Amino acid sequence: LSCPPNTVYEICAKACNAPCPGLTGVMECNIQTCLEGCMCKPGFFNNGTGCVTADQCGCYDKGHTYK
Repeated sequence: LSCPPNTVYEICAKACNAPCPGLTGVMECNIQTCLEGCMCKPGFFNNGTGCVTADQCGCYDKGHTYK
């Protein structure tokens, strides 16, 4: 299995990647569920399209993303 950049394959990971700081309510996380797949590496956050570092997350305000 080939994972996208900044991700790592997990056999049993929690059901979501850590969202970018400020990106609340966009991605729900069920910590009771175990999923197999590619997850963000430590130090990377899900910006909705991939895993990036915190400084690449941008700013979020009223549903809009600003870089």
